[in-house]
Amino acid sequence: MASNGKQHTFSESHNAWLKQLHLEHARICRAFQLKLKPPVMTLSSGHQTLGHWNPSTRTLSVSIDLIESKPWSLVLEVLRHEMAHQVVTEIFGSTEGHGRLFRKACKMTGASESASHATIETRQYLPDKPGQDTEEERLLRRAKKLLALSRSGNAHEAFLAMQKVRELNAKFNIHALRQLCGQNFVSTYISHKKKRTEQWQSLIAALLSKFYSVSVIHTSLYDSGARQEFKAFEIMGLKRHVILSEYIYWFICNNLPGLWSEYKKESGKKGLKSRNQFCQGVVSGLSEKLEATSPPVNSQEKDTGQRSNGLLVIEAQKLQRFVRHRHPDLRTDTLKSVRWDKIAYEAGKKKGHELNLHKGINKKNKTQMLILEAKPTN
Repeated sequence: MASNGKQHTFSESHNAWLKQLHLEHARICRAFQLKLKPPVMTLSSGHQTLGHWNPSTRTLSVSIDLIESKPWSLVLEVLRHEMAHQVVTEIFGSTEGHGRLFRKACKMTGASESASHATIETRQYLPDKPGQDTEEERLLRRAKKLLALSRSGNAHEAFLAMQKVRELNAKFNIHALRQLCGQNFVSTYISHKKKRTEQWQSLIAALLSKFYSVSVIHTSLYDSGARQEFKAFEIMGLKRHVILSEYIYWFICNNLPGLWSEYKKESGKKGLKSRNQFCQGVVSGLSEKLEATSPPVNSQEKDTGQRSNGLLVIEAQKLQRFVRHRHPDLRTDTLKSVRWDKIAYEAGKKKGHELNLHKGINKKNKTQMLILEAKPTN
Protein backbone atom coordinates (compact mmCIF):
# COMPACT_ATOMS: atom_id res chain seq x y z
CA MET A 1 0.00 0.00 0.00
CA ALA A 2 2.92 2.34 0.71
CA SER A 3 3.93 2.09 -2.92
CA ASN A 4 0.57 3.60 -3.90
CA GLY A 5 1.38 6.74 -1.92
CA LYS A 6 4.80 6.98 -3.57
CA GLN A 7 3.29 6.54 -7.01
CA HIS A 8 0.79 9.29 -6.21
CA THR A 9 3.65 11.64 -5.31
CA PHE A 10 5.46 10.88 -8.55
CA SER A 11 2.27 11.48 -10.51
CA GLU A 12 1.81 14.86 -8.83
CA SER A 13 5.39 15.80 -9.72
CA HIS A 14 4.96 14.73 -13.33
CA ASN A 15 1.78 16.72 -13.73
CA ALA A 16 3.43 19.79 -12.18
CA TRP A 17 6.45 19.46 -14.49
CA LEU A 18 4.27 19.14 -17.58
CA LYS A 19 2.30 22.21 -16.54
CA GLN A 20 5.54 24.15 -16.07
CA LEU A 21 6.91 23.01 -19.45
CA HIS A 22 3.75 24.29 -21.13
CA LEU A 23 4.20 27.59 -19.27
CA GLU A 24 7.86 27.86 -20.31
CA HIS A 25 6.95 27.08 -23.94
CA ALA A 26 4.37 29.88 -23.90
CA ARG A 27 6.85 32.32 -22.32
CA ILE A 28 9.51 31.62 -24.94
CA CYS A 29 6.95 32.06 -27.73
CA ARG A 30 5.79 35.35 -26.21
CA ALA A 31 9.32 36.68 -25.66
CA PHE A 32 10.47 35.85 -29.19
CA GLN A 33 7.10 36.47 -30.86
CA LEU A 34 6.98 32.92 -32.19
CA LYS A 35 3.67 31.83 -33.69
CA LEU A 36 3.89 28.22 -32.57
CA LYS A 37 0.87 26.23 -31.47
CA PRO A 38 1.23 24.52 -28.08
CA PRO A 39 2.59 21.00 -28.60
CA VAL A 40 1.51 17.80 -26.89
CA MET A 41 3.94 17.86 -23.96
CA THR A 42 5.14 14.52 -22.57
CA LEU A 43 7.78 13.15 -20.24
CA SER A 44 10.11 10.39 -21.41
CA SER A 45 12.12 7.83 -19.45
CA GLY A 46 15.70 6.79 -20.12
CA HIS A 47 19.11 8.42 -19.86
CA GLN A 48 20.16 8.68 -23.50
CA THR A 49 17.68 11.16 -24.97
CA LEU A 50 17.26 14.47 -23.17
CA GLY A 51 14.38 15.60 -25.37
CA HIS A 52 12.61 14.87 -28.63
CA TRP A 53 10.27 16.56 -31.12
CA ASN A 54 7.93 14.33 -33.14
CA PRO A 55 6.35 16.41 -35.95
CA SER A 56 3.84 13.73 -36.99
CA THR A 57 2.17 13.66 -33.56
CA ARG A 58 3.23 17.21 -32.58
CA THR A 59 4.74 15.75 -29.41
CA LEU A 60 7.54 17.47 -27.52
CA SER A 61 9.06 15.22 -24.86
CA VAL A 62 11.58 15.97 -22.10
CA SER A 63 13.48 13.38 -20.08
CA ILE A 64 12.28 12.65 -16.54
CA ASP A 65 15.87 11.83 -15.57
CA LEU A 66 16.98 15.25 -16.83
CA ILE A 67 14.38 17.03 -14.71
CA GLU A 68 15.18 14.96 -11.62
CA SER A 69 18.97 15.17 -11.81
CA LYS A 70 19.86 18.46 -13.51
CA PRO A 71 19.17 22.16 -12.88
CA TRP A 72 16.04 23.62 -14.44
CA SER A 73 18.26 25.96 -16.46
CA LEU A 74 19.46 22.92 -18.42
CA VAL A 75 15.86 21.72 -18.84
CA LEU A 76 15.11 25.12 -20.40
CA GLU A 77 18.00 24.70 -22.86
CA VAL A 78 16.68 21.29 -23.90
CA LEU A 79 13.21 22.80 -24.32
CA ARG A 80 14.60 25.63 -26.49
CA HIS A 81 16.48 23.03 -28.55
CA GLU A 82 13.33 20.98 -29.18
CA MET A 83 11.32 24.12 -29.89
CA ALA A 84 13.89 24.94 -32.57
CA HIS A 85 13.02 21.60 -34.20
CA GLN A 86 9.37 22.62 -33.97
CA VAL A 87 10.19 25.92 -35.70
CA VAL A 88 12.00 24.05 -38.50
CA THR A 89 9.00 21.84 -39.24
CA GLU A 90 6.07 24.17 -38.49
CA ILE A 91 7.44 27.56 -39.59
CA PHE A 92 10.11 26.66 -42.15
CA GLY A 93 8.26 23.59 -43.45
CA SER A 94 11.40 21.48 -43.49
CA THR A 95 12.44 18.05 -42.20
CA GLU A 96 16.06 19.12 -41.68
CA GLY A 97 17.85 17.72 -38.63
CA HIS A 98 20.66 19.87 -37.20
CA GLY A 99 21.68 21.91 -40.21
CA ARG A 100 21.53 25.55 -41.26
CA LEU A 101 17.79 26.01 -40.71
CA PHE A 102 18.03 24.42 -37.27
CA ARG A 103 20.80 26.80 -36.21
CA LYS A 104 18.68 29.71 -37.45
CA ALA A 105 15.74 28.35 -35.44
CA CYS A 106 17.92 28.12 -32.32
CA LYS A 107 18.52 31.84 -32.56
CA MET A 108 14.77 32.34 -32.81
CA THR A 109 14.18 30.41 -29.56
CA GLY A 110 17.10 31.96 -27.66
CA ALA A 111 18.97 28.66 -27.36
CA SER A 112 22.55 28.93 -26.15
CA GLU A 113 25.51 27.95 -28.31
CA SER A 114 25.88 24.68 -26.40
CA ALA A 115 22.22 23.83 -27.06
CA SER A 116 22.47 24.54 -30.80
CA HIS A 117 24.05 21.21 -31.69
CA ALA A 118 22.88 17.61 -31.94
CA THR A 119 24.10 16.95 -28.38
CA ILE A 120 24.05 19.19 -25.31
CA GLU A 121 26.94 19.29 -22.84
CA THR A 122 25.53 18.52 -19.39
CA ARG A 123 28.75 18.76 -17.36
CA GLN A 124 29.57 21.67 -15.11
CA TYR A 125 31.75 24.52 -16.39
CA LEU A 126 35.02 23.02 -15.19
CA PRO A 127 35.66 19.57 -16.72
CA ASP A 128 37.32 16.94 -14.56
CA LYS A 129 39.06 15.14 -17.42
CA PRO A 130 42.89 15.19 -17.34
CA GLY A 131 44.63 17.20 -20.02
CA GLN A 132 42.16 20.08 -19.73
CA ASP A 133 44.49 22.25 -17.63
CA THR A 134 44.15 25.44 -19.65
CA GLU A 135 45.34 28.86 -18.50
CA GLU A 136 41.73 29.85 -17.97
CA GLU A 137 41.06 26.90 -15.67
CA ARG A 138 44.23 27.59 -13.69
CA LEU A 139 42.97 31.15 -13.17
CA LEU A 140 39.60 29.88 -11.96
CA ARG A 141 41.12 27.35 -9.56
CA ARG A 142 43.42 30.02 -8.13
CA ALA A 143 40.51 32.43 -7.65
CA LYS A 144 38.42 29.69 -6.02
CA LYS A 145 41.18 28.83 -3.56
CA LEU A 146 41.84 32.50 -2.84
CA LEU A 147 38.22 33.06 -1.86
CA ALA A 148 38.10 29.78 0.06
CA LEU A 149 41.05 30.85 2.18
CA SER A 150 39.03 33.90 3.24
CA ARG A 151 36.29 31.84 4.88
CA SER A 152 38.21 31.49 8.14
CA GLY A 153 35.71 33.61 10.08
CA ASN A 154 37.88 36.72 10.13
CA ALA A 155 35.46 39.53 9.31
CA HIS A 156 38.20 41.66 7.73
CA GLU A 157 39.31 39.35 4.93
CA ALA A 158 36.73 39.71 2.17
CA PHE A 159 37.63 42.88 0.32
CA LEU A 160 41.20 42.16 -0.74
CA ALA A 161 40.20 38.65 -1.77
CA MET A 162 37.67 40.17 -4.16
CA GLN A 163 40.21 42.76 -5.30
CA LYS A 164 42.83 40.07 -5.91
CA VAL A 165 40.37 38.12 -8.03
CA ARG A 166 39.77 41.29 -10.08
CA GLU A 167 43.51 41.73 -10.60
CA LEU A 168 43.97 38.10 -11.64
CA ASN A 169 41.12 38.40 -14.10
CA ALA A 170 42.45 41.70 -15.49
CA LYS A 171 45.88 40.17 -16.12
CA PHE A 172 44.31 37.20 -17.85
CA ASN A 173 42.21 39.55 -20.01
CA ILE A 174 45.33 41.12 -21.54
CA HIS A 175 46.01 37.79 -23.27
CA ALA A 176 42.53 36.28 -23.54
CA LEU A 177 40.75 39.22 -25.16
CA ARG A 178 42.88 38.76 -28.27
CA GLN A 179 40.96 35.54 -28.91
CA LEU A 180 37.60 37.22 -28.21
CA CYS A 181 36.11 36.39 -31.61
CA GLY A 182 36.42 32.69 -30.87
CA GLN A 183 34.82 32.84 -27.43
CA ASN A 184 31.21 32.11 -26.62
CA PHE A 185 29.06 33.71 -23.96
CA VAL A 186 27.36 31.56 -21.34
CA SER A 187 24.88 32.06 -18.53
CA THR A 188 24.17 30.63 -15.11
CA TYR A 189 21.47 31.16 -12.49
CA ILE A 190 21.68 32.07 -8.81
CA SER A 191 18.68 31.45 -6.57
CA HIS A 192 18.12 31.58 -2.82
CA LYS A 193 14.88 29.66 -3.35
CA LYS A 194 12.82 32.53 -2.00
CA LYS A 195 9.76 34.29 -3.34
CA ARG A 196 11.31 37.75 -2.99
CA THR A 197 14.68 39.32 -3.69
CA GLU A 198 16.28 41.35 -0.91
CA GLN A 199 17.75 44.71 -1.89
CA TRP A 200 21.19 43.72 -0.66
CA GLN A 201 21.08 40.78 -3.07
CA SER A 202 20.22 43.19 -5.89
CA LEU A 203 23.15 45.37 -4.83
CA ILE A 204 25.53 42.39 -5.10
CA ALA A 205 24.17 41.73 -8.58
CA ALA A 206 24.85 45.37 -9.48
CA LEU A 207 28.39 45.09 -8.07
CA LEU A 208 29.06 42.06 -10.27
CA SER A 209 27.83 43.89 -13.36
CA LYS A 210 29.99 46.90 -12.57
CA PHE A 211 33.28 45.22 -11.65
CA TYR A 212 33.35 41.67 -13.05
CA SER A 213 32.44 42.10 -16.74
CA VAL A 214 29.06 40.35 -16.64
CA SER A 215 25.43 41.27 -17.15
CA VAL A 216 23.03 40.26 -14.38
CA ILE A 217 19.24 40.33 -14.71
CA HIS A 218 16.38 39.62 -12.32
CA THR A 219 14.30 36.61 -13.31
CA SER A 220 12.51 33.57 -11.91
CA LEU A 221 13.57 29.93 -12.03
CA TYR A 222 11.46 26.84 -11.49
CA ASP A 223 12.55 24.27 -8.90
CA SER A 224 11.44 20.79 -9.96
CA GLY A 225 11.83 19.39 -6.44
CA ALA A 226 9.74 22.08 -4.75
CA ARG A 227 7.46 22.29 -7.81
CA GLN A 228 7.35 26.09 -7.71
CA GLU A 229 9.16 29.14 -9.06
CA PHE A 230 11.58 31.25 -7.03
CA LYS A 231 13.26 34.58 -7.66
CA ALA A 232 16.66 34.29 -9.31
CA PHE A 233 19.48 36.15 -11.04
CA GLU A 234 20.81 35.14 -14.44
CA ILE A 235 24.51 35.96 -14.89
CA MET A 236 25.70 36.26 -18.50
CA GLY A 237 29.16 36.79 -19.96
CA LEU A 238 32.33 35.02 -20.99
CA LYS A 239 32.71 31.73 -19.18
CA ARG A 240 35.46 32.73 -16.75
CA HIS A 241 33.66 35.99 -15.89
CA VAL A 242 30.44 34.14 -15.14
CA ILE A 243 32.21 31.58 -12.94
CA LEU A 244 34.20 34.24 -11.07
CA SER A 245 31.06 36.30 -10.54
CA GLU A 246 29.23 33.28 -9.12
CA TYR A 247 32.11 32.71 -6.71
CA ILE A 248 32.08 36.36 -5.64
CA TYR A 249 28.30 36.44 -5.16
CA TRP A 250 28.24 33.54 -2.70
CA PHE A 251 31.48 34.71 -1.11
CA ILE A 252 29.84 38.01 -0.15
CA CYS A 253 26.63 36.26 0.96
CA ASN A 254 28.56 33.84 3.15
CA ASN A 255 30.51 36.66 4.86
CA LEU A 256 27.49 38.82 5.69
CA PRO A 257 26.15 36.74 8.65
CA GLY A 258 29.48 37.06 10.50
CA LEU A 259 29.62 40.80 9.92
CA TRP A 260 26.03 41.20 11.14
CA SER A 261 26.73 39.16 14.28
CA GLU A 262 29.77 41.31 14.99
CA TYR A 263 27.73 44.50 14.56
CA LYS A 264 24.87 43.19 16.76
CA LYS A 265 27.33 42.63 19.61
CA GLU A 266 28.74 46.13 19.17
CA SER A 267 25.44 47.99 18.84
CA GLY A 268 22.71 45.82 20.36
CA LYS A 269 20.71 46.22 17.13
CA LYS A 270 18.16 43.54 16.26
CA GLY A 271 15.43 42.94 13.72
CA LEU A 272 15.09 41.95 10.09
CA LYS A 273 14.90 45.52 8.80
CA SER A 274 18.12 46.52 10.53
CA ARG A 275 19.86 43.32 9.34
CA ASN A 276 18.83 43.84 5.71
CA GLN A 277 19.86 47.48 5.67
CA PHE A 278 23.14 46.69 7.41
CA CYS A 279 23.80 44.16 4.62
CA GLN A 280 22.94 46.82 2.04
CA GLY A 281 25.47 49.09 3.68
CA VAL A 282 28.19 46.42 3.58
CA VAL A 283 27.69 45.80 -0.14
CA SER A 284 27.57 49.53 -0.87
CA GLY A 285 30.81 49.99 1.08
CA LEU A 286 32.45 47.16 -0.84
CA SER A 287 31.36 48.68 -4.13
CA GLU A 288 32.71 52.12 -3.21
CA LYS A 289 36.01 50.64 -2.10
CA LEU A 290 36.37 48.60 -5.28
CA GLU A 291 35.68 51.79 -7.23
CA ALA A 292 38.31 53.70 -5.31
CA THR A 293 41.00 51.02 -5.40
CA SER A 294 41.07 49.97 -9.06
CA PRO A 295 44.49 48.49 -9.89
CA PRO A 296 46.85 51.22 -11.17
CA VAL A 297 48.31 50.80 -14.65
CA ASN A 298 52.11 51.13 -14.65
CA SER A 299 54.08 52.49 -17.61
CA GLN A 300 54.97 49.04 -18.93
CA GLU A 301 51.33 47.94 -18.98
CA LYS A 302 49.90 51.24 -20.29
CA ASP A 303 50.33 50.45 -23.98
CA THR A 304 48.87 46.99 -23.56
CA GLY A 305 46.00 48.46 -21.55
CA GLN A 306 45.21 50.97 -24.26
CA ARG A 307 45.12 48.22 -26.88
CA SER A 308 42.88 46.17 -24.59
CA ASN A 309 40.36 48.99 -24.16
CA GLY A 310 39.13 48.55 -27.71
CA LEU A 311 38.73 44.82 -27.15
CA LEU A 312 36.83 45.47 -23.91
CA VAL A 313 34.40 47.65 -25.85
CA ILE A 314 33.94 44.84 -28.38
CA GLU A 315 33.35 42.37 -25.54
CA ALA A 316 30.74 44.66 -23.96
CA GLN A 317 28.95 45.06 -27.30
CA LYS A 318 28.96 41.32 -27.92
CA LEU A 319 27.66 40.70 -24.39
CA GLN A 320 24.85 43.20 -24.92
CA ARG A 321 23.82 41.39 -28.09
CA PHE A 322 23.94 38.06 -26.25
CA VAL A 323 21.69 39.41 -23.49
CA ARG A 324 19.21 40.70 -26.07
CA HIS A 325 19.36 37.34 -27.82
CA ARG A 326 18.47 35.58 -24.58
CA HIS A 327 15.92 38.17 -23.44
CA PRO A 328 14.47 40.19 -26.32
CA ASP A 329 11.68 41.47 -24.07
CA LEU A 330 14.01 42.59 -21.29
CA ARG A 331 12.92 45.57 -19.23
CA THR A 332 15.03 47.49 -16.72
CA ASP A 333 13.85 47.10 -13.14
CA THR A 334 14.45 49.67 -10.40
CA LEU A 335 14.90 49.07 -6.70
CA LYS A 336 11.82 49.65 -4.59
CA SER A 337 11.95 52.32 -1.92
CA VAL A 338 11.83 51.13 1.68
CA ARG A 339 11.82 52.63 5.16
CA TRP A 340 15.43 53.08 6.23
CA ASP A 341 17.34 52.21 9.36
CA LYS A 342 20.05 54.72 8.50
CA ILE A 343 22.23 53.86 11.50
CA ALA A 344 22.43 50.17 10.51
CA TYR A 345 23.02 51.05 6.85
CA GLU A 346 25.88 53.46 7.65
CA ALA A 347 27.41 50.93 10.06
CA GLY A 348 27.29 48.30 7.35
CA LYS A 349 28.84 50.70 4.88
CA LYS A 350 31.69 51.33 7.31
CA LYS A 351 32.21 47.57 7.66
CA GLY A 352 32.33 47.27 3.89
CA HIS A 353 35.04 49.95 3.73
CA GLU A 354 37.03 48.21 6.46
CA LEU A 355 37.10 44.72 4.94
CA ASN A 356 40.64 43.56 4.25
CA LEU A 357 42.40 40.32 3.47
CA HIS A 358 44.74 38.56 5.87
CA LYS A 359 48.39 39.51 5.15
CA GLY A 360 49.35 35.89 4.71
CA ILE A 361 47.07 35.41 1.70
CA ASN A 362 49.93 35.53 -0.80
CA LYS A 363 52.14 33.11 1.12
CA LYS A 364 52.39 29.54 -0.08
CA ASN A 365 50.20 27.26 1.95
CA LYS A 366 50.99 23.57 1.73
CA THR A 367 47.93 22.50 3.66
CA GLN A 368 44.81 21.57 1.78
CA MET A 369 42.48 24.55 1.45
CA LEU A 370 38.71 24.44 1.60
CA ILE A 371 37.07 25.04 -1.76
CA LEU A 372 34.37 27.68 -1.90
CA GLU A 373 31.23 26.06 -3.25
CA ALA A 374 28.89 28.04 -5.47
CA LYS A 375 26.06 27.88 -2.99
CA PRO A 376 25.13 29.55 0.30
CA THR A 377 26.21 28.21 3.66
CA ASN A 378 23.60 27.34 6.23
